[in-house]
Formats: sequence, C-alpha cells, structure tokens
Amino acid sequence: MVWNTKKEASKIWILLGFIGIGQLVALIYSLVSKDDKDRILGVLFILGWLGDIILYFIEKDKDKYLSSMALYLFIGEIIMFVIIFPLFFLLPLI
Repeated sequence: MVWNTKKEASKIWILLGFIGIGQLVALIYSLVSKDDKDRILGVLFILGWLGDIILYFIEKDKDKYLSSMALYLFIGEIIMFVIIFPLFFLLPLI
C-alpha cells in the first residue's frame, strides 16, 4: 500500500485540484499501489469531481487517506471554479 489508511492526506491535494492536475496525479498515485482495492477505487478519479464525491462517500469510514484525498481534490476544484469562471467568462461581458 502506498499510503497509511489511518492518516489524512496532505493539504497539497487542494493545490493539485486547483491547478487542474490533481485527478491525473491521484490516478497515477493510486495505480502504483500494491493493493488491488486502491487500484480499482483509483479509477474513479477519471470521473473528475463526480468521482471525488463517490470515492469520498465510499471510503469515508474505512480509508481516511483516500477519502480525505478525494475531499481535498474536490475542494481545490471548487476553488478553481469559483475563481476561474468569473475571471474568464464573466469579466469580458462587463
């Protein structure tokens, strides 16, 4: 197993979710795991924010690291949407 299931993930996953490479990094990170369960669940990262939500609720009581990683990625994606969407799509309309 690549990570300790009883520890929370690092907050760096928020930054990775914000800059848009979090899903790819999380997918690679889970695929290098030695545990088949982590490999299978890691494929949910392909679904983007929907995969983050599904993975969080599936693993929130069992695997603290994987669920917090999915939650932090989702938070980063929300922050990116809140900042980037107004800047690039609404400001030109003003």
